[in-house]
Amino acid sequence: MTISRIALLPALTLAACLAVATPCASAQLPPPPYTEPPPGSTPAKPPEWAVISIKPNQAEDHGMRFFFTPDGISFNNIPVQMILRQAFDLQDDLIFAAPDWVKTDRYDVEAKVDGADVAALKTIPYDQRGVMLQSLLADRFKLITHTETRTLPVYELHIAKSGSKLHQATAGDTYPHGIKAPDGSAARGGMMMMGRGNFTGQAVSLTVLIKQLSQQLHRTIVDKTGLTGNYDFNLRWSPEQDLGSGPPGPGGGAHDAPPPPDSGPSIFTALEEQLGLKLESAKGPVKTLVIDHIERPSEN
Repeated sequence: MTISRIALLPALTLAACLAVATPCASAQLPPPPYTEPPPGSTPAKPPEWAVISIKPNQAEDHGMRFFFTPDGISFNNIPVQMILRQAFDLQDDLIFAAPDWVKTDRYDVEAKVDGADVAALKTIPYDQRGVMLQSLLADRFKLITHTETRTLPVYELHIAKSGSKLHQATAGDTYPHGIKAPDGSAARGGMMMMGRGNFTGQAVSLTVLIKQLSQQLHRTIVDKTGLTGNYDFNLRWSPEQDLGSGPPGPGGGAHDAPPPPDSGPSIFTALEEQLGLKLESAKGPVKTLVIDHIERPSEN
């Protein structure tokens, strides 16, 4: 089994753990969500790339590295689809009209800002890093896109009738026997680890869990719980149960065959039994990205 090798700096996102169906390293969570600046103020402009290097990766090893460095980015053996996902903060199934090579061709990408911009890079909101990746894609891959709002199947996340079973994290909690930070030290909250059939969170918001569930289930999830805290949880399920299964309702799948003997619960059952949360199928407006044009980059 190939393991995605991923390391991130402390203030950055676990969104680089993109293929949650395979084992993945733990990653530090992002800073609080960016809020619009006060009326009349001028938002900080993200730094521009001073150097960009893109080379095809022909290695048979499918392990991937996705680093945000102090002065830029360092991606190794990464498909362009993953960069698109990170740049626009959208799941794969919400990106339309991309040619096949976007998912199959892999690249090594190194990009750096000018030395004078390193300090500014450390302080920009996370969404501005996505804007910088968009500029890289436009410059080197000649990317042109537009957005569309489509009515698509979604899942709504509700608190189950039994009530939430999430454990509220306490400010300052330490986890000497829990998830470790990248340097091996005990994590002080704000960490999530994903593997095949398991999510473990320490002091993470429901927003973070929902993003990973959406990637796992390939469908947008709308939060209807009203829960706003940070939580500790362990979610365990059988990945084999997820194919062809889904909660009842519009767009939901059907359990056409009984589960194999001694198998674990589906992710839908595990959510309700272990976390007191319930997914319900629905349809709703979803923002999507449509690729109008994209080219393979020239090597340099």
